[in-house]
Amino acid sequence: MIFVTKGFVKQQLETSVFEINANESLNIKKGNFTATLELSADVEGFFVVYKNEIITDIALNKNDLSFFYTSPFLILNAVSFDWIVRAFILLKEELLTGYRIMEICVALFQAILLKIIRL
Repeated sequence: MIFVTKGFVKQQLETSVFEINANESLNIKKGNFTATLELSADVEGFFVVYKNEIITDIALNKNDLSFFYTSPFLILNAVSFDWIVRAFILLKEELLTGYRIMEICVALFQAILLKIIRL
């Protein structure tokens, strides 16, 4: 997952090219061909690699399953964007601490994914 908070990333995903700007996200599913084509000089954000089990462990309802079949590109509203950025910052802090608790890391990332899935 590429989540941009400043600047832009130009990313190829299969045969499509996406320009991901601030407040936007691109979810790259396992097995997809992808390549980073360009980064702006001021790009900031989060790049997260996760296993499929992270999603399969989330209790999803029937409507949530559309996340897997819709466009991987997402433009977030300001409220959701701010919430997700704060959650990513907490996740980063937990990952970088010497006494990190992986269950907290997984729970934080699952909360981020669920927020994105339910937008």
